[in-house]
Amino acid sequence: MTTRVRASVIVLLSVLAVAGCTQVDQGQPSPAPSPTKTSTSIPNRPKDIDLASVDPCKLLTDAQKQVLKVYKSGPGPDETQTPAPSCSFLVKDPANFVLSLSPESKRGIDEWLNNTGNVKKRLISVDGFPAVQLINMGNDWNDPSGSFCTTNVSTAQGQELSMDLEPVEKKLSQAQMCDITLQAVKAALATLQTIK
Repeated sequence: MTTRVRASVIVLLSVLAVAGCTQVDQGQPSPAPSPTKTSTSIPNRPKDIDLASVDPCKLLTDAQKQVLKVYKSGPGPDETQTPAPSCSFLVKDPANFVLSLSPESKRGIDEWLNNTGNVKKRLISVDGFPAVQLINMGNDWNDPSGSFCTTNVSTAQGQELSMDLEPVEKKLSQAQMCDITLQAVKAALATLQTIK
């Protein structure tokens, strides 16, 4: 081994020995900061309407169904998260879609507004009642098409009247879908106030 190589090996071993003995205090690991939970203030309702025992299929009259261009309706699958009853309304014009109406007596709009999730949300008003509209996180409110829109109206603390639109074909813009759910839930809310 040449003197130059031997010197290089000695220097390298010395550096490694010093590096191995050197203690670097990088501090204690800490969890990532938790996301700040924001709380959205929900405006007051003009009155409370209890949704317990409400039949969703009775919340749209024949005249309202005609305006919404519903050609068929009937009980839908129960809401899986709460379990609340639902009613499905099939529409062909201006496109094929399904409206699902559910009186949620165990979940209010505050759960949507104050929690993160895979939906975009905006606070609106429906005939004086606070409400929230929901769309898929991957969509924008002005997209030429969307995957769904839901309008949930706060009828009492921890309760919401939910109208969801699921398109069968991609002929409606996101704005059209949200306008239709708004129109449909307004009609259902008007009927609800006559029976409660």
